[in-house]
Amino acid sequence: MHFRSTLFRMMILAISSLSVGIAFNQWHSSGFAWDKLIRRDHSKTYMRMPRQDASKLQRLSLDEAYTLFKTKAGLFVDARQEAIFKLAHIQDAVSCYYSRAKELPIVKEWEKNKTLITYCGGPRCDQAGRLAMQLIEMGFTNVFVFTGGMEEWRTAGYPIEEKKRSTNPE
Repeated sequence: MHFRSTLFRMMILAISSLSVGIAFNQWHSSGFAWDKLIRRDHSKTYMRMPRQDASKLQRLSLDEAYTLFKTKAGLFVDARQEAIFKLAHIQDAVSCYYSRAKELPIVKEWEKNKTLITYCGGPRCDQAGRLAMQLIEMGFTNVFVFTGGMEEWRTAGYPIEEKKRSTNPE
């Protein structure tokens, strides 16, 4: 009888742990990319947002984003947390964590017609879209979302600024 009770508790613990792990992975921006197990075209990936909000966003392909980068026609805005931004980001981009956009002084300095290109970790990340929606709500009129994010930018070999890792074991 004691064996069955212990086995039941172990099963409940395992199922609970698995459920929490899957839930965390699903909502965390850097969770395991389950969709990489299945080949997909990410260029048509839609963000996890209500349909009416997502339809307002102007999305950029990798080529379009790189053209704006080369011509310095816009400001790239990283929607990820500042600690992640500091590890690596698109060259000359600024950090503006999506959940703090309305309170950041740097945002208040931008002209309302400035071309802003938001991005985050990659096609599965919705932070760039959320930031873009906030910027539009704040009155910015020229906001774009580069849905490929750091993942596509890095894969293409385009310029990034990256924190140098220390090789000193101190």
